[in-house]
Amino acid sequence: MKEKRVLIIRTIYLLSLLILYYIVGNRNIFTYVLSLSIYNIFSSCLDNIDITTSLNKYKSIKTKDKLFKIITLSLILITLIFTLISISISDITNILLGINDSLLIFILMSISVISLPFIKIYTSYLENITNIKLQDNTLFIYHILENILLIIIAIFTFLIFKLNINIAVSLLYLSKILSLIFITIILYLITKNKQIKDIHYKETINYKLELKYIYLSNYPHNLINIITNSYYYI
Repeated sequence: MKEKRVLIIRTIYLLSLLILYYIVGNRNIFTYVLSLSIYNIFSSCLDNIDITTSLNKYKSIKTKDKLFKIITLSLILITLIFTLISISISDITNILLGINDSLLIFILMSISVISLPFIKIYTSYLENITNIKLQDNTLFIYHILENILLIIIAIFTFLIFKLNINIAVSLLYLSKILSLIFITIILYLITKNKQIKDIHYKETINYKLELKYIYLSNYPHNLINIITNSYYYI
């Protein structure tokens, strides 16, 4: 079943790129593909993020909640770092490729990086405290929704409103951000009344150790992805 979903997602992704190419055009899609390459490099850093093992170490929901909040804050901080790097990349792109006014594209691209990893940790957290299987279905819905919104946004920005190219390309990343917001709200509504009763335990969390484990446990695989995507970008 999982293999079928992966095939469906990849097929939808391919179709969406073909449709996007038709809507945006050969010349204008270059900036999007360029920024998407950076997106893939950034997302590779967080590709295999998983907090399930860390959550299973603790019994108290209050403790699990603290861990979830800490990892969320760390994701936001990483996203801010990505944004600062993106600003520098925008300047370099302007100098080397002569692509002006690309700052908004790279800023929205870097913000959208948080979408998928946050959904992963949020569903892992909810699964752990509610015993409801959520992640596979949620990720499947996210990918489908994100691609549908991508095409809808492209139609409105390029064909209907005919916005400035750089603004239109930057708005394409709203498909990821809007999908994140929608999925987060739905997950909250589904699970808000289904959390199990908390049992209080005296537990302490070594946040530094947990964060190190969460981010570095799959670093060889992540490193390969970062190098591969960096090569594609160059």
